[in-house]
Amino acid sequence: MSPGPLAITMGIVIAFINVAVVLGLLGQPLIGEYYSQKIIDWWAWSHFGHGIFFCAVAKAIWPHESVWWLVLVVIWAEGAWEVAENTKLVIGMFRDRGDVLYNGDSIVNSMVDMSCCLIGCLITALMLKESVPCGT
Repeated sequence: MSPGPLAITMGIVIAFINVAVVLGLLGQPLIGEYYSQKIIDWWAWSHFGHGIFFCAVAKAIWPHESVWWLVLVVIWAEGAWEVAENTKLVIGMFRDRGDVLYNGDSIVNSMVDMSCCLIGCLITALMLKESVPCGT
């Protein structure tokens, strides 16, 4: 049995809060001066794409789960990426590949990235719900 709408909503809100707290503990600023620390940056579109891709993959892995459960899985996966992306290891990898000014994302930028992912996932989930029998 899949969780209901209230549980899904709470799970999404908790994912956002969790990522914001962890990024704060990692020392990321609320808003910063570098391009990836503004409210939104040009990478936001890639996070929209994450939502579409991850939702489709999750549906393929768990075909009988509700699309709303898939949305929850996707947003937690995106949150995990946002945390990983702001670790010293991954920041160093971006710098080693030529993005020498990269200092990770700001907390607000990460929240916007997760929101873009959520929008992409919701659009995909609604299309899947209309086209594929999935329980709810």
